[in-house]
Amino acid sequence: MSEGLWRRRRARAIELLSSVPHADEMLEFYVGLVELQEGVAQEIARAPENFGIQGMRGQPLRLEDLPHDAMEPAFADFLRALEPIGTPVMASAARALLEAGADERAEVLRTFWLERDPGDFLQRSFSEAVVWVIVGGEARGAGGATALLTSCPVCSSPPQVGVLRDDPGALGRRLLVCTLCATEWPFPRLTCAHCRSVDADGLHVHQVESVPHVRVEACDSCARYLKAVDLRKLGGAEPVVDDLATPELDLWASDRGLVKIQVNLLGL
Repeated sequence: MSEGLWRRRRARAIELLSSVPHADEMLEFYVGLVELQEGVAQEIARAPENFGIQGMRGQPLRLEDLPHDAMEPAFADFLRALEPIGTPVMASAARALLEAGADERAEVLRTFWLERDPGDFLQRSFSEAVVWVIVGGEARGAGGATALLTSCPVCSSPPQVGVLRDDPGALGRRLLVCTLCATEWPFPRLTCAHCRSVDADGLHVHQVESVPHVRVEACDSCARYLKAVDLRKLGGAEPVVDDLATPELDLWASDRGLVKIQVNLLGL
């Protein structure tokens, strides 16, 4: 299982620390969080049979089928490691779960996998690492998808961010990146990634000079938006990290009554 994702995300967050002081606190925390996620992924990848996930790779991923009881010890370890680096609210939530006992920890995992509440930070950040192992690490592209899928073809989660890049035979290709398993799948440009509207008059793009490679893609029909990272302008960007590092774009969208298709891991 490739660990490239975690290295890239950590390196990009560290790089941005010197250039986006308004997001320093978030990025400093995120660096530590990615290290914990990488540790979870390594532990599960070393002995998938211990976590009841052998044979799941390559199959359609139903989160509700994940073995929450087998995952609970790793989740508890994750909570213990997160408590000293998290915000007071995160630390308090982690501590409460640690004091609650194994059965309740297993149950909150099961509930998250059933309901996928994006605000359940502890379960969501742990599950990112778990699902990444199951879907096979770097082998995560879903390039063959042809339908207008507004949710991930692998785990059915919504997109976190969009990507624009030049691929062989497809200049300016648009892809959506899954909020949970990081699968990328193609999606047409000039189409809303939430309601599939193709009304050109109702689809808008907002950019600022300070971060020209990140933009807001907004839709009047459903009042939703998605940020997109243009890798043609900055090839070293890491979409999920650059989404976290541009809260000013989320504030701009919120001020105009727009709702993000999926809030990022830190709630923006």
